[in-house]
Amino acid sequence: MNISYAWLLVLLYPIAIVPYTYVTSFFFNDEAAAQNFTIIHNFLIGGLLPIIMNVLRMVKSTKTLGDVLIWFPRFLPIYDTCNGILTISLKDTIATMRKESAPEALSFKAAGGDVMFLCLEFVFYIVVIVIIELGLLN
Repeated sequence: MNISYAWLLVLLYPIAIVPYTYVTSFFFNDEAAAQNFTIIHNFLIGGLLPIIMNVLRMVKSTKTLGDVLIWFPRFLPIYDTCNGILTISLKDTIATMRKESAPEALSFKAAGGDVMFLCLEFVFYIVVIVIIELGLLN
């Protein structure tokens, strides 16, 4: 299994998840509720959703649906990281099943979108933190 460039996703993950988690912490008044949300959220979004999306992309009758739906949860850093690593590892399999040539690891048919969104999420969530901390939403 060739998982080239998975290291890039692993390096970008902390940069994107820290501001995201800080933003989501404002949704809760209780630390236990925030912790429970974070654990369940990360398991479902990071563990299950990328698998479901990539299975949709592999099945002939749902591949178009999977190619479209895979972009919707891309504003979530845990999804981008897990989906990117999974897509890099499955890109050859998906290409073989579709009778296409295998994309490069950082193309938008593989993990390129995930890398791009991890970088964009860092900037976006930092801006959201500044807006919240300055009280511009009050």
